[in-house]
Amino acid sequence: SNWDIKITNVTKSNETGGVEEVKTPTWTDLTAYMEANLYEKGDSIEYDVTVENNGTIDASLDNISENIKSTNEAVKITFSGYTKGEKLFKNSSQIIKVKIEYNPDFTGTPEEGSGEISVDLNYTQAEGGTITPTDKYLVTYDCTTNGGKDCTSLNEYKGTGESINLSNTATKEGFEFLGWNTSKDATEGLTELNMLNENITLYAIFKDTTPPECEIKITNITLDNIKIKANCTDASGINKYELSESDEEYVNKNKETEYEINNVYLSKIKIKVTDHANNSKIYNLNETQLNETYEKLYELVKNKKDKYESSLLDKTYPVGSIYITESNTNPSGTIGGTWEEYGKGKTLVGVDENDSTFNEVNKTGGSKTSTLAVTNLPSHSHSIPSLSGTATSAGNHTHSIPSLSGTAASAGNHNHSIYSALLVYNSDKKGNIDLGSGTNIGGIAYMGWSLNTGSSGAHTHTVTTKANTTGSNGNHTHNVTIAANTSGSTGSGTSFTNLQPYTTVYMYKRIS
Repeated sequence: SNWDIKITNVTKSNETGGVEEVKTPTWTDLTAYMEANLYEKGDSIEYDVTVENNGTIDASLDNISENIKSTNEAVKITFSGYTKGEKLFKNSSQIIKVKIEYNPDFTGTPEEGSGEISVDLNYTQAEGGTITPTDKYLVTYDCTTNGGKDCTSLNEYKGTGESINLSNTATKEGFEFLGWNTSKDATEGLTELNMLNENITLYAIFKDTTPPECEIKITNITLDNIKIKANCTDASGINKYELSESDEEYVNKNKETEYEINNVYLSKIKIKVTDHANNSKIYNLNETQLNETYEKLYELVKNKKDKYESSLLDKTYPVGSIYITESNTNPSGTIGGTWEEYGKGKTLVGVDENDSTFNEVNKTGGSKTSTLAVTNLPSHSHSIPSLSGTATSAGNHTHSIPSLSGTAASAGNHNHSIYSALLVYNSDKKGNIDLGSGTNIGGIAYMGWSLNTGSSGAHTHTVTTKANTTGSNGNHTHNVTIAANTSGSTGSGTSFTNLQPYTTVYMYKRIS
């Protein structure tokens, strides 16, 4: 028999990030040495350690002992690719993987770290070897089915009846490890387990220790109703929601995602969320949500107020109405609507369809003042009585007559009459003589007749008066007679006011 199991090679198989290999890996028999520097998350380096069985005896990997030297707790070293207790048959080989990485779960201050490791592989003679059949079976530790991190390095072979190691642990972020169970849906771990005559898979059982992550939102709001919804994410699921509308005890509203609340003080609304793992957390509306909600409520109240005012306004002051007040403040700010000043300096007159002056709305007219024309005066006359009397004596005086020369007005076409008479004396007979158309004058008779001169046509005559002074008549008076007549015109045509007694006010007309 020959025992010959050795590490024959160590090679770098994968490298990520800014990892730096400090030196080339070395090995002796069943011990390998590796070292690397890491600087930040994502840095890692992997090595394949090749083990060969060149002897004549089958071997079994009983254990791996590692001597890890790290200058920083951010450095993490893991092993994979082997199962504790598995056989390495003669003339065969296996590869064990070693990974040096910057721990992705490290929460400290990032800094450079050095990962240095030596690995010792402990092989023993396999029971039964290639001559006697083995009675050992594989124990597989499954951490990933329930969301944990891989733990295949815990796998091992056990003989029938041997006690299975249940002290191994598994990890899952945000969860508590409860133990191992042959049922993946179990809620607790086994306390003891012996190996059967078959392979066994043990599942890591976890309990959620992270409360549900929720966000409360106002999904709908009216003046009378507020709906609150909690949106939650949690691996173990939500079991129930409980609501507190004040500082009182939480009340289960028997609703899973949405609550309807009436007449509550918003800042005191709280929701208690409990998951299947019995983890609870309390949530309420944050300041931003509260402000947004109050603003929404304000808008709702304002809109209702505006709608009410608009409805009331349309009934009391529809568009086209006239609003009369002693205030110079536009009523749009007090009763709503849009108003404009109306009827400045004017009075209001009702529409009269039968009067052409007032038969339409918004007709304007009239004047503050008027001036009468003669035709506007009543027909009348002024009486002047007939007067007769003697003018006051002017004393002894004369009248000067200036020299004047001019042409008389045209007399038009005319002629002049000439009257002729013939006297007849009757010497033989005294007494009256009948001369027909003549006149008897005792014994003397005359006969007269009239003749017209020929027409001289239209003409004028020139008249010249020499300047002179009339003679004095001494003290005297003149008789004056004034015939009854109409006096001359009077008045100035000045305009007069039409204003009635008044009191001034402001008037506004609603236009929308």
